[in-house]
Amino acid sequence: MRTREAPIRNALEYGAARMLVAVAAVLPRRWIPGFCAALGRVGWWFLGGRRRVVRDNLRLAYRGAPEAPRADVVGPASVANLVQSFLELFLMPVDPDRVRATLMQFRGPTPKEIEARFDGAPCIWAAAHFGAWEVLGSAGPLLGFDVTTLVRPLDNPLLQEWVARKRTQFGAQLAASRGGLADLVAAVEDGRQVAILADLNHRGRGAAFIDFFGVKAATARTIAVLALKYDRPVIPVFCHRMPDGRFGFDTGTPIVPNRSAPYDAEVHRILQEVADTIETRIRECPGAWLWTHRRWKTRPPESAAQESA
Repeated sequence: MRTREAPIRNALEYGAARMLVAVAAVLPRRWIPGFCAALGRVGWWFLGGRRRVVRDNLRLAYRGAPEAPRADVVGPASVANLVQSFLELFLMPVDPDRVRATLMQFRGPTPKEIEARFDGAPCIWAAAHFGAWEVLGSAGPLLGFDVTTLVRPLDNPLLQEWVARKRTQFGAQLAASRGGLADLVAAVEDGRQVAILADLNHRGRGAAFIDFFGVKAATARTIAVLALKYDRPVIPVFCHRMPDGRFGFDTGTPIVPNRSAPYDAEVHRILQEVADTIETRIRECPGAWLWTHRRWKTRPPESAAQESA
């Protein structure tokens, strides 16, 4: 991903982000959700293009079903969740013992317990832009996620450098989404776990088209390729906010690769199970997902041909 060559815009965005964090840092922590909700409502009305994306996504995902959430409810909540996830990255204490003792709770098996179940070898973690995803990536190593995470670098180089420092403050390592497969392979072979955000539209060649809310969604094969290459389980993982201000980490059912199955069919199965797990979480709490992302932007070849006919 190329950095954006726009020094004035980059500086303004960076300054605004620093100011936002500075304001949030002086607020009582119990005010942060309300502060973010207010920013979400304001942002919703200023982000005209993204409002259209949210409405289009909801129409695709729910297709007029009675349980379909309203765009003017989910949209502001999604923007608020994005802002809150960003702020949480910078508002965490710098003392790892304090973070581990006061802010974290793991529901279900811990990463070390899951590793032990699979002979102590590293697992592949499938995450999503859901809930407190920045806390999951940054503070995860404090709970046993000795992890290298595949991320898309930000267009703004000033923001990218600042955010990357915070994302790695507790020992996480980052691999860029473009050309990052080699970093992930090296991490697995070095005994590290890897984590991949599995809910992004994949524009590159070789995308697998997986059903997501019943609509074909272009998905990177990376998770399944690594799972099959190294015979490692894929573990869906999420981080949610708890009423008492702590963060809860929980995992989905391990997806174990079957290396004796036909390769392409097994890649599809693994990716489909990951997508199904993420979809289930989103349906439970729609406002906690990044509906502003154009998840269905890349269409299957047959769909593109029909739409252009």
